[in-house]
Amino acid sequence: MKRKNTLILLFVFCCVLLFPSESRAEMIFEVDDDFTIQFETSLTGETGAYDGYTEKELDVRRYGVTSVSSNRIEFGMSRVYTYSDSDGGSYEETTDHYFSISPENRSYLDNTFDAPSDYTSYFTFDSCWFRIDPDVSEGSSVRILGNDYTVNGLTSVFLDPFSAVDVIEVQALDIIQLVDDEEYDPGGLMQLTIDDTYYYDPTTGYFVMEVWDVEVSTTVGRFSWYEVGVFLHGSYALQTNYTETVLRWSIFAGLLLVIGLCVVCGNRAIEATYRSEVDNALRIMRGEMKPPDVKGKKVGPSLWKPLDLDYTSLIDDVPLSDLVTLQPGVFIVVDPSNRLAVVDTLTKPRFKNLVFDFELSSLQLLYKLILGTIAENTVDHRDVITRIKDVKDYVHSVTAVAAPDPHSYDTFNRLESTQDPEYEEVSYLMARRRVLDYSLGQAPLTPRSHLQKLRHVLRHEPGTVLLVGDDDLLGISLARRGIKVTVLEIDPYSCALITKIAQEENLSITLHQVDLRASLPILQEEFDLFVADPDFAIEAFALFLSRGLSLLRLGGIGLINFQDIKAQRYKAHYLLEKLGVEVLEESKEKWHYTIVVNETSSGYHGKYATVNYSKDVRLSVAPYSSVMYTIRRGELTNVVLQAHENLKGAEQVIYDF
Repeated sequence: MKRKNTLILLFVFCCVLLFPSESRAEMIFEVDDDFTIQFETSLTGETGAYDGYTEKELDVRRYGVTSVSSNRIEFGMSRVYTYSDSDGGSYEETTDHYFSISPENRSYLDNTFDAPSDYTSYFTFDSCWFRIDPDVSEGSSVRILGNDYTVNGLTSVFLDPFSAVDVIEVQALDIIQLVDDEEYDPGGLMQLTIDDTYYYDPTTGYFVMEVWDVEVSTTVGRFSWYEVGVFLHGSYALQTNYTETVLRWSIFAGLLLVIGLCVVCGNRAIEATYRSEVDNALRIMRGEMKPPDVKGKKVGPSLWKPLDLDYTSLIDDVPLSDLVTLQPGVFIVVDPSNRLAVVDTLTKPRFKNLVFDFELSSLQLLYKLILGTIAENTVDHRDVITRIKDVKDYVHSVTAVAAPDPHSYDTFNRLESTQDPEYEEVSYLMARRRVLDYSLGQAPLTPRSHLQKLRHVLRHEPGTVLLVGDDDLLGISLARRGIKVTVLEIDPYSCALITKIAQEENLSITLHQVDLRASLPILQEEFDLFVADPDFAIEAFALFLSRGLSLLRLGGIGLINFQDIKAQRYKAHYLLEKLGVEVLEESKEKWHYTIVVNETSSGYHGKYATVNYSKDVRLSVAPYSSVMYTIRRGELTNVVLQAHENLKGAEQVIYDF
């Protein structure tokens, strides 16, 4: 539904023509009088063919008096008009018009009027509309376009949200007009029911504002028209109503105050909840309260007990030849749904992804296979082939234990293009890791983020470093640089991989496969620095922090990451302050970790990746934001859980929240 020029149909009623009564003074105009008015009009379809249809119009008009004589007043008007509708129609036009009126009765002269000439099909303008006698009396009646309008007297209106001006109100209700317009009603005369109100300046009589509200009935449906015309600026100053203006500002200020109080009170209530979470986590750690009941609730991983699989069983008695491992690009995934998966991210066509229920014996065989510690035609090899369906298709020969995966190396270099001279070393290192264990909250860093964390540690020049968890293999890079490293890690695969690399390179790394909820095997040694990157639960943050602090020397440094969102930052701040830990630096950084995603995925932004194993998967990199807190242990630091103490809460307290 596309219209030609419709604004003038509105203008018939919004640009009023006021006929002065016999008793009123002659209207006076002066050269250079000018004003600009903006009309905004909207049409909204309601029924029939108009249901859902809309139109929008914006008409900005600037009027100016160019000459005044005893028998003629001449005007110029420039107009910018834009139109759009829901059918996709739109256009814009700019026009200039010149017209003359009689100073005696304000009728238009010489067949001129303030609109384009082709609008005469809608209406013939017979009077200048934008000024009335300011001395018009309240209750009197004036004729506008053949209809009676009532002068309601003085009132005030807001031209913007906070400025009220005094005006004379002129109003007519329930005007009925019949208009012949084939564009809007091809079947007959459309009927307009109009409520029309105008506001004029009480000092000069000039136009200030207009509100035009119309219901239109046609033979094909109904629609409503609504228009507001507002004085923008001009040569006459409007009369500010200070009482209404101050009242509006007072109401606004009161609302802001109420909103502000609500925000403050709401924030305090939320912060109280955060503090309560932290306090409860500490009470549980001390055994002062029972852990919450998680039955029937969605909880985190810990679907198996990693300590039931001794990491040394994965790398002891490694055969000297005929080693086998999984094809390049093949990964093992342990997901939070209690499943094991062997996924192919490389070959064309790809092998079918294998998914099966979790069994510790199967996991042990797969870990040995992915590490390359199984020889061909041995008992373990036969067990893998017979017990794990179709895995034989993935197996190929390898010459070294935990050899770098060429596909991982190529993927890292493609996704993380960098000229860093140390990148290749770290890229080869991270390509040796081919297990993603989401059930233990792991998120292995990519090579570039590995280097980023490594440099955070090195700038403190520590001699001894404690890693509270090390799925990122950071301990290998630190030990290669002469630092004495101790690792506390629960994951048997990570433990086996770190140990094997350390043995190959004769690195100074001491590793303990330990559950942080149990007492630690290290009681006396004090470290220069600890590093921890716990899962994003305040219980985990508190436990990892406490374990790191318990083995840190007085004045030692801790580097611990936590999720970079407002709630988590508040909890971390509150906990660090409560424990008397000195915060030296808060570094908000973007980290990247290694994931597998479906081939059609555009990327993944989150802690854990969930894939559809029935579809192809690919190796990818995912970002997440966290704050690295650089802290220092002082004399007043409170260590909640000493190294020799067990966590007082139940098993599910930390890893399952």
